[in-house]
Amino acid sequence: NQYSGGIFVEDDWRLTETLTLNLGGRLDRIVAETEDNPSDPSGLAEEATFHDLSWTAHAGLTWAFRPQWSGTLLVASSYRTPDIFDRFKYISLAGGGALYGNPALDPERSLFLEAGLHYTGENVRGSASVFVNVVDDLITAMPEALGKDERMQNVAKAQFTGVELDGEWRFAPAWTAYGSVAFVEGRDQTGDEYLRFTPPLNGLLGVRYEQELGFWAALELDWAAHQGHTPKGTPDGDSWASLNARLGYRFTVGPTHHEIVVSGENLANADYTNYLSTSRGVALSEPGINCTATWRVEF
Repeated sequence: NQYSGGIFVEDDWRLTETLTLNLGGRLDRIVAETEDNPSDPSGLAEEATFHDLSWTAHAGLTWAFRPQWSGTLLVASSYRTPDIFDRFKYISLAGGGALYGNPALDPERSLFLEAGLHYTGENVRGSASVFVNVVDDLITAMPEALGKDERMQNVAKAQFTGVELDGEWRFAPAWTAYGSVAFVEGRDQTGDEYLRFTPPLNGLLGVRYEQELGFWAALELDWAAHQGHTPKGTPDGDSWASLNARLGYRFTVGPTHHEIVVSGENLANADYTNYLSTSRGVALSEPGINCTATWRVEF
């Protein structure tokens, strides 16, 4: 069992006509309990109770240095205690191995820095940001020295460095082209190797026709590049792309708002695997062409 409760506080201060300061923090109380279970295959048989506090704090500065332009700077720090799954999980893996929790895990401590540049025009919007996240005692699954089992462990020091870009262009009334791209590299600084299952370079390209009411449509290409930055013993990830489409219709009936949407994913019926879904040792293909229909009512 796990019980948690917390409090979050955030506020903005207008320092000058062009500078705004944002400060925030969160404090959580977490209680995790496990009962005696001698038959548990993970070997975590003894009754135990953990009482922990987790906290995060951040400070952000926004500088509107020109009309339609702004720069942002964010500094954040956190202290994350292991949750009930980190401590007590047992997951059967492919090939006869298993992933075990670890009651002896230490809390994670992190320092996050991000700088961004943003433009918001009448028909064009774009943003770019770079970030670095340094984590002490990162909680992650690591292979055991012998056999095929894995166990949740602390990495003494890890670092994530990345960049994110996104933008959109309204090139005609009701028509918008948009896209995004993201890259992050994770390294185990202590072991001097790449971290397991870090997302590869990935992005989205799309075009959308949309009005406040009536018919709308979107066509998107979701993609990811080859992931070769992997530690020893972890397979590389293949590149892939998925073509998706959505058609919708919005209307009102009295005081209620309705939207009917038909979505199609992987329209080219591509056979591919997602690198991030292979962490259990099974490389299963993502679904082929598939469709869904939804009807949403707001009142």
